[in-house]
Amino acid sequence: MQLKLIPYLQQGVLDNIPTERYMTALRSDLLEKVARGEAVPLDLLAALAGFCHASEYVMWEAPDDTARLEKLDPARSETERLMTGCFRPVAPERLPRDEIEPLRPLSDETSKAVGAQYEENPYPRWRFLPPTTPRDDAIDILVAGAGTGQEPILVAKEYPKARVTALDLSRTSLAYGLMRAREHDAGNIRFLQGDILDVAMIGQKFDSIRSSGVLHHMKEPLQGLLALKGVLKHSGTIRLFLYSAAARWGTLAAQEMRKARGIPATPDAIRAFRQEILALPDDHPAKTVSQGRDFFSISGVRDLLFHVQEHNYTIPMIADLVAASGLRLLEFANTAKARKRFEDMGFKEPNDLASWEKVEALHPGTFSGMYKFTLGF
Repeated sequence: MQLKLIPYLQQGVLDNIPTERYMTALRSDLLEKVARGEAVPLDLLAALAGFCHASEYVMWEAPDDTARLEKLDPARSETERLMTGCFRPVAPERLPRDEIEPLRPLSDETSKAVGAQYEENPYPRWRFLPPTTPRDDAIDILVAGAGTGQEPILVAKEYPKARVTALDLSRTSLAYGLMRAREHDAGNIRFLQGDILDVAMIGQKFDSIRSSGVLHHMKEPLQGLLALKGVLKHSGTIRLFLYSAAARWGTLAAQEMRKARGIPATPDAIRAFRQEILALPDDHPAKTVSQGRDFFSISGVRDLLFHVQEHNYTIPMIADLVAASGLRLLEFANTAKARKRFEDMGFKEPNDLASWEKVEALHPGTFSGMYKFTLGF
């Protein structure tokens, strides 16, 4: 069992409740043994510590665990250091923050608040990249709202000849991305801290602009889109992902629970709130958030349920946003399952938003992965 478990801990991610329950019990069992002075496998402890760190120690820490941890001294032995590292960091994270180039200080109050959230909890904390097929295009690409670098690194690997700019509000998030970019040998990325509202200060036009799950965290998303339009080449495209209100009904219910209880966005409070959600009846709408990957890290839960600024869209609101931007809808992307629903209802024009509104009304979860669409001149 141990021989199979260690590779999983080294390569896997926490993403479901049964695994979390098993890992929580395993961690407590190992801690009890260490507290009694029993020998435990160091390779298992090291793998578990890395696994727990990747999820930012989101698993519940029982009072007995806390009492045992207080008796450990990470400086006393490798066993106690690794065991402690299964519950909390034993050393500060070293990120190349000083190497991130600033665009200009943030001035918009909403941008400051959002930036502060991601300084405290860079999101997402990722470990691995999916494979990509390299393309030969030597183009200029902007990832607006680059977060911790996963998207710009994927883009840089897909377009090794491209010049990629990764813009984000959070210096710490970008530093995490720079660290990962070096690990993945993605050297064609410029990491730049700044606001989308100030994107013209980069002094460059782009062939492709990607902004995934970002504009809906701005006070005025249209202003963000117009700023991006201002740096788009005439032949270029903007790809956007925005939240669907219909698909997020469970998330919105959980957010209302959190607001009603006045729960702060601290790690301890987030862990406790997760337990409240898990204790809900299975038919409670808020419990649906426990099925998503964001539920399995501190930064993920904060982004999902504790965000300081958020807009949720309907398809008519998407249509209004596109019209107000002065851009054309080039593609309204969707999954194969969504397309089948669309076609089964007799619709043929894939960019007809009025038809997609009818599909979503009948199937509210259609855009659980956000509305994904591409705009151009």
